[in-house]
Amino acid sequence: MPISTRFESTSQQRRGGRVDEREPKIVQKMRTELRLRHKTLQTERSYVGWVRRFVLHCQSDQLHRFGEKEVTAFLTELAVQGNVTPSTQNQAKCALLFLYQTVLQRELAFLDVSPAKKPERLPVVLSRNEIASLLPEFCGLKKMMFLTMYGTGVRHRECLRLRVKDSRFRSRLHCCPLRQR
Repeated sequence: MPISTRFESTSQQRRGGRVDEREPKIVQKMRTELRLRHKTLQTERSYVGWVRRFVLHCQSDQLHRFGEKEVTAFLTELAVQGNVTPSTQNQAKCALLFLYQTVLQRELAFLDVSPAKKPERLPVVLSRNEIASLLPEFCGLKKMMFLTMYGTGVRHRECLRLRVKDSRFRSRLHCCPLRQR
């Protein structure tokens, strides 16, 4: 079976804690090691995705044959041609370091990688009029989430994980203790 077919991104998800036997052995071993270390499902998905991209970059699933040179070339290509952010490049680097150090049990020497350029970002702050025009678009739970995120500054994922005990209703400030500014 060709490498590109075996390593294409699929919608593989954890089902009952089992590792899919149809996946390549390196991916199965990677998932097992990540689960043994109690990494989140999000981390597992992203690390496996980076390993798949690296395999496609190398055009071989014999990753034990490759080393610093190929990893450096892959990460530099991400920064230069892929135009990724530094955090994305760092995530790919962490995934490949985990692969080599933990899964393949092989140390990599110093990786001299061209860093990705940090994008210039300006914070987006909506005016009261813009918030007032958006508010009618939401109803029920989504409206409450929108108001919570806008009023407290929590992120979407943080808002999804909020519990009643995370709020202080008796105080004048109805803020969430999750994130201090």
